[in-house]
Amino acid sequence: MSDLAQWLASLNLEQYAEAFENDAIEIDLLPELTDDDLKALGVDALGHRKRILKAITALSPEPESSPGPTPRSTPSTESQLQSPSTAQPAVSQAERRQLTVMFCDLVGSVALAEQMDVEDYRDLLTGFRNAVVSQIEAAHGFVAKHLGDGILAYFGYPQASENDPERAVRAGLGIVEAVTVLDSPGGAVAKVRVGIATGEAVVGDVLETGASDQSELAALGTTPNLAARLQGEAEPDSVIISETTQRVVSGLFELQELPPRTLKGMTEDVSPFRVVRELRGQSRFAARTGSQLSSFVGRSEELGSLNHRWSRTQAGEGQVAMVVGVPGIGKSRLLQELTEPLGTGSAGSVSFQCSPDHENSAFYPVTSGFERMLGFSSSMLPQTRRDLLTEHLQVFGGSEQMELGFLPEFLGIESDDTLSEADLEGPARRRERTLRVLVDYVINRAAVSAFVCIIEDVHWADPSTNELISRLVNAIEDQKVFLVLTTRPGYQAGWTDSPHAQVLTLSRLGRAEGAELAEAVAVATSGLNPETLKEILARGEGNPLYIEELTRSVQQHHAGATAQTAVPASLRDSLMVRLDALGAGKAVAQWASVIGRTFDSAVLHAVWDKEPEDLRQGIVELERAGLASREGEGELTRYVFRNNLIRDTAYDTLLRDARSVLHRRLASVIENEFPDLRKRQPELLARHYAAAGVADTAIEFWLDAVRLTFGRSAMVEALAHVASAEAELDSVADTAHRAQLELATALLKGPALMNTHGSGSQAVADTYRHALELAERVGRAEDRFTATWGLWLHHQMVGNFESAQASADDIVTIGRDLSDSTYLLQAHHSAWTTEGHVGNHEKTHRHTEEGLALYDFEKHRRSMVMYGDHDAGVCGYVHRNLTSWSLGYFDQAEELASSAVELARKLKHPPSLMMAETHAAMFCQFLGEADRVLEIAERIEQSSATYGLTSWRLNAEILIGWAKALSGDTSGFAQMETAIAAREAAGSRLRQPYFQAIYAQQLARVGRHEEAVPVLESALAILDQTGERRWEPLLQAVKGEVLSVGEDAAAAERQYQLAVAIARKQQALGFELAAACGLARLWSGQQRSEEANNLLSGTFGRFSEGFEKQPLREARVLLESVS
Repeated sequence: MSDLAQWLASLNLEQYAEAFENDAIEIDLLPELTDDDLKALGVDALGHRKRILKAITALSPEPESSPGPTPRSTPSTESQLQSPSTAQPAVSQAERRQLTVMFCDLVGSVALAEQMDVEDYRDLLTGFRNAVVSQIEAAHGFVAKHLGDGILAYFGYPQASENDPERAVRAGLGIVEAVTVLDSPGGAVAKVRVGIATGEAVVGDVLETGASDQSELAALGTTPNLAARLQGEAEPDSVIISETTQRVVSGLFELQELPPRTLKGMTEDVSPFRVVRELRGQSRFAARTGSQLSSFVGRSEELGSLNHRWSRTQAGEGQVAMVVGVPGIGKSRLLQELTEPLGTGSAGSVSFQCSPDHENSAFYPVTSGFERMLGFSSSMLPQTRRDLLTEHLQVFGGSEQMELGFLPEFLGIESDDTLSEADLEGPARRRERTLRVLVDYVINRAAVSAFVCIIEDVHWADPSTNELISRLVNAIEDQKVFLVLTTRPGYQAGWTDSPHAQVLTLSRLGRAEGAELAEAVAVATSGLNPETLKEILARGEGNPLYIEELTRSVQQHHAGATAQTAVPASLRDSLMVRLDALGAGKAVAQWASVIGRTFDSAVLHAVWDKEPEDLRQGIVELERAGLASREGEGELTRYVFRNNLIRDTAYDTLLRDARSVLHRRLASVIENEFPDLRKRQPELLARHYAAAGVADTAIEFWLDAVRLTFGRSAMVEALAHVASAEAELDSVADTAHRAQLELATALLKGPALMNTHGSGSQAVADTYRHALELAERVGRAEDRFTATWGLWLHHQMVGNFESAQASADDIVTIGRDLSDSTYLLQAHHSAWTTEGHVGNHEKTHRHTEEGLALYDFEKHRRSMVMYGDHDAGVCGYVHRNLTSWSLGYFDQAEELASSAVELARKLKHPPSLMMAETHAAMFCQFLGEADRVLEIAERIEQSSATYGLTSWRLNAEILIGWAKALSGDTSGFAQMETAIAAREAAGSRLRQPYFQAIYAQQLARVGRHEEAVPVLESALAILDQTGERRWEPLLQAVKGEVLSVGEDAAAAERQYQLAVAIARKQQALGFELAAACGLARLWSGQQRSEEANNLLSGTFGRFSEGFEKQPLREARVLLESVS
C-alpha cells in the first residue's frame, strides 16, 4: 500500500485511494488541493472533503516567517505518515479536562470612549487590563486572550492547581475590588462584570485569530460559552458563577442564588449565583474512589480475625473470608498485612486479580495468575512453558490426579499433537473438567503446605471464575486452604452462610486513625502543619485512599502553600495536579492509560513513537510520584497504575480523536508484534479496535474471542462477546460486509445459546433462522449447512420431527453439493438420527450405510465437538444396531454394537464410548441377558461419573436396576425409579419411553401391574409429545403384558394387536416378535392355540438370522407348544 493510500486509510477514506492515484496525486501535492479539486476527484460528500482538507492542514508545516506564538511544534508530513506501527494521524496535544473559565468585561466601554479623551481612554483601558491580569496571575490563572475591553482566563490549565474554582472566584472578587479603586483619568468611574463557569472543556488547540501577529489558546465546549453568557448577566461590579462552580465553592463564599434564566445558546435554563463575599469557612470534599494504601493503620481488629482463621486453616480446617468495602477503604492493604509474614515460613500465598477489562474473559484471573506465578514471557517457547508448569506441579504433587495433560491446554501452551484432548471434548464436559482440575490444584497444593489463596475484586469476576469460587468454598472445608476474597458492596454470593465462611466489612477510619495515616504518608518530607492536616481529614471523610492521595498532593507543592489552597477540592483534581506536575511522565501516563490499568513494558515501548528517552524518563517519573508501580523484571516487566482512578484521570484528558488514534495504533502493534497476546486475548484487540472506530475488525476479534471461550466451555462469556460484536454491527458502513459479519456472529451465537439455554429454546431457533436468512442472501453453502443444521437440532429437541425431517433433507441436499465429505457425513448423521427416532428404519438404514461409507477416522473424528459432541462413526454404528435390532437382524445388531464400542475405544472419547456401550447394554436388555447388561452398565456408571457425564450415568443406573430386578434383587426397582425421575427432572426425553417401558415390564413381572400403568401412560404421553415413535411397538406390547397380568384379557388382546400392527407398519420385526409372543401366550391360555400358531409362525418365519438369541429361542419353544 502506498504512503498516500495509507494516509487515506488512516482517515477511514481508503475508498478514494484509486482515484487519487489515477490522477497522479502524490504526498507532496496534498497541500495544493482545494475543495474543487476534491470534487473533481470524486469526493462528493462534503464531510469527507472537510476531513481531508483538515488533515492536509495538519500535515502542512508552519511557514518559517510566520510570527506569533508557537506553543508546540506541528509534526511534519513525513513523520506522521511514517509512524512505527500504522499510518495514523498525529495524536493531538489538546486535552479534555476540567476547567474553570472566567470572562470579565469593562462595563460601558463604548460610552466611556465617547466621553473621554482618546489618550485618557487608552490609559483607563491599560489600567483596567493591568488590574485584571494581576489578580488573575496572583490566583495562578492563565490569561488566554484579550478581547478589546474584556479578558478571557482559564483556571486549571496548563497546570492544574488545587481548588481552581475557588481561586477563580477569589480572583473575581479581587478584580472587582481592584477596578473599583482604579485611578481613572478625568474622573471617569470604571466598573467590571465577571462570569465564571466550571466544567469539562477541550483546551490546548491553537486557533488563528485572523491577525498576523496573534493566536489564541482556545478552550472549546459549553463551559467557556456559559462563562461568557454569565458575564453578560452580571450587574456592574459583581461576580456571577455557574451552578457547578457553586457546588465546589459553597461554604467558602457567601452566595446569593439568582432566579433561573434562559441564556442564549443554552438548551436548558441556568441557575446562577452571585458571589457576595469570601467566608472563612471550611470547604467540602466530594468523595472519590480508589484502591491501595501505603500505610497500615486502624485495622487491628479485622487483622486479628483473619489471623485467627489462618490459624484454624493451618490446623486443617479450611476457611473462607470475604472482605467487603468501598473503593479505597483498605481491602488490599489488609491482605498485604495478613500475607507478609508468610514469606519467610513454610506456608505461603497465591493471588489472583480480577479485572474490569475482563469481566467476560473466562477464567481470566486464573490464567493470568498462573502465567505470573510461573514466570511466563511472551517470547518463551511452548516447551519451556510446559517444563515450568511441570516443575511447579511436581513441587505440589498430585500431577496424575490433576490431569497434567490438560493444564497446558488451559494455559494456552501449544502442543505438538495435531489433535488435543480438548478437541475431543464437548463444551459441558470440558468446562466441568476445567473446574475439577483447578479445584484439584488447590487441594493438592494444600496437601503440601497450608496456604492463603487470594482472589481480589471479585465484583469483576467472570461467570466461570464465580463458579470456581463456589466450588472452592465447598471443597476446602477440610483442607489447609484459607480462601480470601475482596469485593465492593453489592457482590452476591450464595455461600456466605457456610459455617467456615466469614464476611468482613471494613468501615471508615476514625479521626485519630486518619491523622496517623496522613502523618505516615507525609513523614518522608516536611510533615503536615495542623491546619493542613485538619483540612485533609475533613475532606478525606475517613477513606484511607482519599487521605493518602490528598496528603501526597500537599507534599508535592511548595512549602509556602496554605492549608486551604494546598488541598484539592476533589480526588480527581488531586490526581490531575500530580499528572500536570510530571514532565515526560504525563504523556507516558496518557498513552499507558489507553492500554489499561496494567500495561506491559514491551507493549508500551512498541506503541510509543516519541523519543525513547522520554519514555524511559516518563516511567521513572510515574514510579517516583507513586502513580504507578513495577512488577516483574526483564521481559516480564509490567506496570500497574496505583488505582483505577489514576488511570481514568489520565485517559480522560485525551480527546476522542486522540484516543481513537492511540487505540488503533495499540491494536495494530499487538496484532503485528505480539502474536501470543493476540492469540490469548483477542477480546483485548476487539476493545481497542472498537474504541478506534474500526468496527469490522473489532467484530472479527470479538468472534475470535467467542471461539476461544468455546475452547474453555465458557458459554456465558461467549454470549457476552457475541453481544459486543452485535453492538458494533451498525457501525459497519458496507452493507454486504455487515451482513457477512452478522452471519458469522449468528453462527457462533447459536452454539453458545444451545449450551446456555438448551437446544430447544426459542432463542436458538430465532438465531439459526436469522442465520439461514443471511446465509441464503450473502453466505456460502457451508454457512447454509451450519444454519440449517442448527435449526434441525432445535426441531428434534422440541419433538417437532416433521420439521426436523425437512431440515435433515435440506442438510443432505446441501451436503451433497459440498466437496468436503465432512458436510455430507454430518448431513447423513442428522438424517439417520431423526429417521431413527421416528421409526423409519429403512431410511435410517440407508443413511447410515451411505454415511459410514464416507467415514474416515483421521479426518472426521475432528468434527465431533461441533456436531453433537459425539463421533459420527460411532453414532452410525449405534443407529445401524438399533435399526437391525428393530428389523429383526439380531446377529448383525450384535456385530454393529461391538463395532461401535471398538471405534469409540479407539477414539478415546468418553461421550462416544458412553453412547456405544449404553446402546450395547440396551440391546443386551432386549435379549434378556441380565449378566451382560450388569457388566456393561456398571462400567458405564463408573466412567460417566469420572467424566461428569450425568445423563449417561442415569441411563446406566436404570439398566443396572433392570438387571438386578430380573435377578430377584428388589433394590433394582427403587434404583430404576430414582434414575428415571432424575432423567425427567433434567429434561432428558429421548429414550425416556424405552426406559419407562422396561421399568413397567419389570413391575408387571412381579405382579405390581397397578404401579406399571401410570408409568406406561406417562411414557406414551412423552412419545406423543416428542414423536419418538421408534419405541411405540415396545410400549404397546408392554402395555398388553401389564393388562394381561391385571386379568383384563379383552383389553390385553386389543393392546397386543395394536402393538403388532404398529410394528408391522414400521417393519420392526424384532418388536413384532415380542408383541406376537405376548398375544400367542394370551390366546394359548384361552385355548386358542390355532390362532396363536398362525400368528407366531407367520412372524417367526420371516426371520433369517439370530435363532440362537433368547427372543427367538423362547419364540420357538412357544410355537412348539401351540402347534
